[in-house]
Order: sequence, then C-alpha cells, then structure tokens
Amino acid sequence: MTRQKSSSVGHVSNRRAMRAERAAAYFDVSESTFLSWVKQGIMPEPTRINGCVLWCIRQLDAAFDRLCSNREAENEWNGVFQ
Repeated sequence: MTRQKSSSVGHVSNRRAMRAERAAAYFDVSESTFLSWVKQGIMPEPTRINGCVLWCIRQLDAAFDRLCSNREAENEWNGVFQ
C-alpha cells in the first residue's frame, strides 16, 4: 500500500516546520498578511537551512498563544472605566 501525498496547503499533520505559504494557510490569512506579521514582530522570524526558509510550528503556536493571552488580558478591563 502506498501513502498518498496530501495536496492541501493548510494541512499540517505532524510537521515541525513549514514555508510561508503553508504558515499563512495555518492562520487562514494570505501569504502577504503573514509576512507582514513577521515584519511587524507579531510572528517569529523564520529559520534558514541551506537556502530553505522555514517557520517552526511550535514558535508560531507560542506567538499566537501570546497574542491571544494579551487580547484576553486587555478584555478583562473593558467596561471598567466607562
């Protein structure tokens, strides 16, 4: 039995790293939006290995978790000083 290669860009499975196109799909945004987030420091810089530019999934998840927890902390004060 042969294993069929997935053609879905958004599919992550057990990957440790991904290129910009797949990282953007991971967050359901365009590649240009994802790269803008990287430039703004919202998402981490990639790792370069022999000319291959990859983002570590664990770093992406950690960055998004920090972003979400910062938003939740801001929301706790919403309405307090109105």
